[in-house]
Amino acid sequence: MIFLVAAFCSHGVAMSDFRADKQALHDIFGEGNLQSSAGMFRQWADLSELEQYRLLQGHVFPAGTSVIRCDSVLVDAAMLAGERGSRPGSARVPFTPSETRSVVPVSLLIDAATQLGKLDEVEASVAQRLGERDADLAHALIAQALIAIAREESDEAVRLLGELEPLVCDRNRVESLIGSTLELIAKAERLPALHESCLAFLFCFYEFGRESGSVLPERWKRRAFAAYYSLHWRQFRMHAVWGPDAQVGEVFTPQRWYATSRSTALSEEGGYPAAQWAFERGHFEKTDGHDRDFLYFDVPVVGDFEVEAIVSGFDYCETRLGYGGHWAGPGHDHLAILNGHFAGDDPTISLPRPLDDIGSSMRVRLVIRNGFCETLINGRSVCRKRVSSANPWVTIFSQWYTHGWVRDLRITGDPTVPAMVNLVEDERLLGWSSHFDESIGKDRDWQVQTPAKLDGDGSGETPVLKGDQHGLIKGSFQESLLQYGRPLGDQETISYEFFYRRGSHSVHPAIGRDVVLLDSDRIAWLPETGELRFNPINQNAAGLLRNDQWNRAEIVRFGESIELHLNGESVFHASIDPGQTHQFGLFHFCDQTTALVRKVVLSGDWPMQLPTADQQELAEDTVKQLVQGTERMNVFHHEFSEGLPLDSFFMTGNDWTKHFLQVDEGIHCEHPGGKHVQYGISPNLETEGDFDLTAEFAGFEAAVEEGGDASVHLKVSLPERSTDCVLYRKFTRYAKKEIGEQIVQSAIFTIREGERTFHFPFRTSEAATSGKLRLVRRRSDPLFVCSPRFDAVSISVQRNSSEEVRRFGKNTLGG
Repeated sequence: MIFLVAAFCSHGVAMSDFRADKQALHDIFGEGNLQSSAGMFRQWADLSELEQYRLLQGHVFPAGTSVIRCDSVLVDAAMLAGERGSRPGSARVPFTPSETRSVVPVSLLIDAATQLGKLDEVEASVAQRLGERDADLAHALIAQALIAIAREESDEAVRLLGELEPLVCDRNRVESLIGSTLELIAKAERLPALHESCLAFLFCFYEFGRESGSVLPERWKRRAFAAYYSLHWRQFRMHAVWGPDAQVGEVFTPQRWYATSRSTALSEEGGYPAAQWAFERGHFEKTDGHDRDFLYFDVPVVGDFEVEAIVSGFDYCETRLGYGGHWAGPGHDHLAILNGHFAGDDPTISLPRPLDDIGSSMRVRLVIRNGFCETLINGRSVCRKRVSSANPWVTIFSQWYTHGWVRDLRITGDPTVPAMVNLVEDERLLGWSSHFDESIGKDRDWQVQTPAKLDGDGSGETPVLKGDQHGLIKGSFQESLLQYGRPLGDQETISYEFFYRRGSHSVHPAIGRDVVLLDSDRIAWLPETGELRFNPINQNAAGLLRNDQWNRAEIVRFGESIELHLNGESVFHASIDPGQTHQFGLFHFCDQTTALVRKVVLSGDWPMQLPTADQQELAEDTVKQLVQGTERMNVFHHEFSEGLPLDSFFMTGNDWTKHFLQVDEGIHCEHPGGKHVQYGISPNLETEGDFDLTAEFAGFEAAVEEGGDASVHLKVSLPERSTDCVLYRKFTRYAKKEIGEQIVQSAIFTIREGERTFHFPFRTSEAATSGKLRLVRRRSDPLFVCSPRFDAVSISVQRNSSEEVRRFGKNTLGG
């Protein structure tokens, strides 16, 4: 026990962390005496290729047994590369983000054998052991399939995968075989002929993972979901791009969005897969998930504005829009609104009546006004939250188990881009998370408070971010890391002040998992194992730290470089991988010190204005392309706020003068319910060829009896085809008689040989009380291609019962 404690302390790992036990075992017994895959990989980087091959061969085929080892082990990626952390004396060091990888030694063995021309030797060893009486058939099939894939023998690999599938998908064996099988699938994905076989395995794992009380451990469940979604997406891309009717455009690299996730010590040590998003012009789709996965718009926006997008709905596709530190979206029962922030969830909001049915997608709109963000789903307001001034970011949120999408996202209104953002201005700390799952917020481990003056500088009223000193054993080097969720981007700077008092108050900056130790007392203490990687400042900069005073630090990112300034002097440089996520963090050893930080400010070389809505990166231009040419049409335009000239319009409906009223905004229509009643306003126009018809409405309200409908709709009559094309904004109690539904619906009514037929090609939930109705015909549109002319355009109010109110704005016709 004495030796265990000594080893534990020397490597600075918390007693509650299982890494301390691992380190102690390695220190006491030595690497060579630990017969484990992890122990084997600690020798890896110092060996030649042939030595690595022999080491793997001895592990996969243990002497004196018939065993073929197909285990999977989690290994620090830096261990495979031979990296042991930074050392003093270097002015510029590489930042290599810590990553835990799942490694299958039998797969590495076959890779090495392929490079060295020794596949036949490995194949012979597999065949020899397969002939033994107690051989494990599943392990042998995995090894044989890997060999066939290495040789690109697709037919043989398909046969072997077919034999392997029932063995791996056995509920009693799947936990022990899933790691090596996922590695096999990853290798097989490069051969298109194997994709269907791979999807069969992945669907089995996916179904196991979705079960309550799943037989799969969490890390394998997440890897299985990620592999299933990723291969599905690649299958779609392959068919869409190379198929005979390819319509999907090129995949782009987004310029205006940062991908990031909430990662913790648990998710990193568990080897959870990294989140992945695929981007096309006007469309984001998630293909892999890590934990709580986010996309951040690249610049902060403040003021009064709106964000609107079409997002995926349910069936493991749930996606949420957010702003100001919050996100919100519907629960499966349509009666609850789930909501939360970067690090966690807030209490569920209950709705007084359920949302109308949400299909595969929904229209989500965020309205930011006067410091609050209101979320509307298909036009209905469901959530209103106070905006966090420390989080002025538009976000897209998705849980790890979902593979949703977002398209046609637009930011409109009057947004402005601030010159800087104070990251600790809000005591709720909504955009921050703790890597080691410490509590955050008021009266928590990390909190914003206004402390008493520490140094007589008159700063007692300045809000201070405080990381408490706590921990079971002082001197155990218990780690505490608070991270800001939005990554540090190119040409951006984070500056802050921190209080330093030797022995009691200290805090260190971090980028990702890399911590820069500012305290000269810590330079000699550089652990070689653990969740974080520690880097010292330049040796000649140690004297810059001012004891018992507030110090100033500044971190600047330029492309692939990070630079740290301490009290105005450059003390550290590091190269970074621009493809990785670089979250800023604050670190301290919470068993020894208190962290005090203030004036944490993010600034950047941000454009002061956003592009127009149709030029924004996620704006979809499908409709724009469809209606190209409108500007060349003859145009009829009328503002109903200017009156209703009866020489230009004719009215339909009995006693229409009793139900229409001129108001400042336009024409107001109100009518009590009854049997089928219709009132219309129709322009005295005829046109031929293509047309584009738009009508604005506002103040739509309706109350109907069971079985009734109330709508404002736009109708085009095509007499030569005896066809009416109608677009409704409707409240209906036809299907859901108890509560009714707010919808938008299209309809085509046709008379053929004296018989009237009804076709409703499109319907979606929509509760907006104002908006535009638009009908467009182009010769390429099959709905209108046989109808070269029409006689009338009408804006109609139609109802079955009770009372409703309409207000029309403007009517525009091009044709």
